[in-house]
Amino acid sequence: MKKSTEIALATSIDNLPRVRVVSFIYDEEKPGIVYICTDPNSPKVTDFNVNKHVAFTTLENEHVRVRSATVAESKRDKHELQKAMIKKVPGYKEIYKQ
Repeated sequence: MKKSTEIALATSIDNLPRVRVVSFIYDEEKPGIVYICTDPNSPKVTDFNVNKHVAFTTLENEHVRVRSATVAESKRDKHELQKAMIKKVPGYKEIYKQ
């Protein structure tokens, strides 16, 4: 999880799966928690609001697969998380500006 920058994140509504590739960060001081930054109006957030159960797998470097996870809005400072994303994910700064 240290080297990977993207996961394939699977959601499901009405038994119809949806998979998206998203950038993420993993804080070793908070094991078991993966952070993604996304627009609150994005379709994936709509999916999260309907069904908080997700699965994901890393796409490069070390292989991690999680079959049963739940999504929750982070209580951590959003600017702190965005800075961490900019530091870890190449090109994220340009995405964040949009």
